[in-house]
Amino acid sequence: MTTYHKALRLARVVLLLFLVGGGFTGVVYSQDLSLKIACVDIQRAINECNAGKEAKMALSKEVEKIQNLIFAKQKELQDMKESLDKQVSLLNPDARAAKEKEFQARFRDYQRWGEDVQNEMNQKKWRWRERFSSVFKK
Repeated sequence: MTTYHKALRLARVVLLLFLVGGGFTGVVYSQDLSLKIACVDIQRAINECNAGKEAKMALSKEVEKIQNLIFAKQKELQDMKESLDKQVSLLNPDARAAKEKEFQARFRDYQRWGEDVQNEMNQKKWRWRERFSSVFKK
């Protein structure tokens, strides 16, 4: 069972206990039939429960892995650009144009890859929020 599913199960249990316990205490001890509203701090629940901590740790590891990939690709592009700048005077115009074209192609690929990674992370974030919020809608 994944940490997400553990957190989801824990959230359901906490919500169920809250609703059941709050419902009974409201009916048993309330002399007047006024409506009582409570708020659940979801962020606090996630931060303090073990499943939430594990899910946050898994997410931070994934983000760190992606950041390392970004830094590696940036370093590769920077090294390529520095090498190109050093060789400009030594290369004939055709070879220089070919190297510049290759650098530009790699830079465009890097930008597209960065956009794809950003979109993927946003989709994961929204899917997680939708799944978590659906627990409280049921």
